[in-house]
Amino acid sequence: MLPEPKRLLLLQANSTSSEASLLRAKEVLRLLEAAHTYQCQEAQSVAALGDMLLEQHYDAVVLLADEPERALKVLETIKDQRTDRPVLLIAPLSTWETGTFSQGAFTSGAIEAGASACLDAMQLENATLAWGIVDRTIRFMLQAHRMLKAYRDQEKNKELFYATLAHDLKTPIIAEHKILTHLQDETFGPLNEAQREVVAELIHSNHYLTRMVSNLLSSYRYQQDRVRLKRAATDYQALLEKLLQEKLLPLTRDKKQTIQLVLEETLPVISIDPLEIQRVVFNLTINAIHYSPENSQIVIRVCVIQKPLSAEPSAECLLNLPERFIKTTVEDHGPGIQSEQIPKLFQPYATSKTLRHVGTGLGLYLSRQIVEAHGGHIGVNSIPGKGSAFYFRLPI
Repeated sequence: MLPEPKRLLLLQANSTSSEASLLRAKEVLRLLEAAHTYQCQEAQSVAALGDMLLEQHYDAVVLLADEPERALKVLETIKDQRTDRPVLLIAPLSTWETGTFSQGAFTSGAIEAGASACLDAMQLENATLAWGIVDRTIRFMLQAHRMLKAYRDQEKNKELFYATLAHDLKTPIIAEHKILTHLQDETFGPLNEAQREVVAELIHSNHYLTRMVSNLLSSYRYQQDRVRLKRAATDYQALLEKLLQEKLLPLTRDKKQTIQLVLEETLPVISIDPLEIQRVVFNLTINAIHYSPENSQIVIRVCVIQKPLSAEPSAECLLNLPERFIKTTVEDHGPGIQSEQIPKLFQPYATSKTLRHVGTGLGLYLSRQIVEAHGGHIGVNSIPGKGSAFYFRLPI
């Protein structure tokens, strides 16, 4: 049984109906239709084409045009109709090489305007070859369109998955936190010492789950370029001091660690998204807390630096760097990281035998996304057995 022929909707956007190469192209399409490879129907105008695409199913649109400006205008109009059909433009492209439009420049513009593929009508002079050229071009275009549609459907399913994840995971975690808080406050009655320790450990685990889900969802939003930074003039020193007192110091009590904030000079006010940068400092410091030994000291060191003179991150990038940065470094006395593992640390779902034992592997990846969205750079210096210094630079 032969497959169903593909349905094509043809539109002529010619200033004259006597363009020989386009007449040949139209004749080839009719020959393909006679061979039961395609079914062709012609629209009399762009408006009629839009109506026909809405009313009936067509696999693709074939646009014949003899002028570059007219071709682009019609392509833009078809694109605005959001018909979601691949469009093959057939035009005498090689004859435009010496005109206002070069063939290469026009093809790029046509693709941007909505064409899925472009075919030079001048290649259809040989009747023997023309049949195969048009047929292969249409088949390739349809296959590419199917692949693109499958990719878009996959992205929609992924988006739905993350939206469901946000609801189905965050809701019970929040409910659990409220119950644990009531237990810790002894709302339901007094607790003995052992019970208080258990509740405190459960609250710690609840906070970990909250951070893990938050990192997962935020990483997805950055990957999809759906994050818009809420920049504000920020007192960076005040931000760090508040973060230290309210969130970081309480996490050091179990291991009797200390955190020292070292400001090497008076810090200027900087334009950042304070919540996002606070998350970066928190992520780096929570790693330091977790992997540093008991009774150790963690240092958060902040200074203002000039444009780096070394080739870090690269000499090519340095040409576009601002003149001044604020550099924040979190220094710990943990196990350190092997040099071969460092390039993988800031990749999604990457794990290190020394730095990552459990979790999603997204904390450092998310930190990199946030810093780079601010136009900054993040990295690490580490000596195995002695500790690590994670740092990031933000332009002033």
